Amino acid sequence: MKKKKFKTIEMNKMFISLVDTMIPESKSELMPNATKAIKISTFLKNILKNIKLKKKINKVFSDASGKNKKINYSTLGIKIAESKIIEKDLEKYLLEAYFSSKLVQKQLLKKTNKILSSKKTNNKDNQSLLKLVKKSRLRYKHI
Repeated sequence: MKKKKFKTIEMNKMFISLVDTMIPESKSELMPNATKAIKISTFLKNILKNIKLKKKINKVFSDASGKNKKINYSTLGIKIAESKIIEKDLEKYLLEAYFSSKLVQKQLLKKTNKILSSKKTNNKDNQSLLKLVKKSRLRYKHI
């Protein structure tokens, strides 16, 4: 059986749907989906440097596409992601690229600052309340 070699444009289309299925956008829309955070072309270049992984990806894509001449690449990528055949091989590269992207780091920093600032204000409120309690003790000490 003749193996089909995929062009980079076809691989990009498949990987867009594959990666978005693996890391979707959060429900609160604070964290972006993977294709908004990383550049798929550079992500593919990093993955395809590993020869074993490249052969496995080509095999999985050619098996999934079958003999169809007209291939819907987005559904093919989703089908491959749901089958979880190459997910374990890609997850290391994907997580590294996703969490090192500027957009995700920016969103995480916003979330962290928001959480920390709310804790700081609570501490200030607690301190002011403690001062009031101490003053009130002095006021009622003579009674």
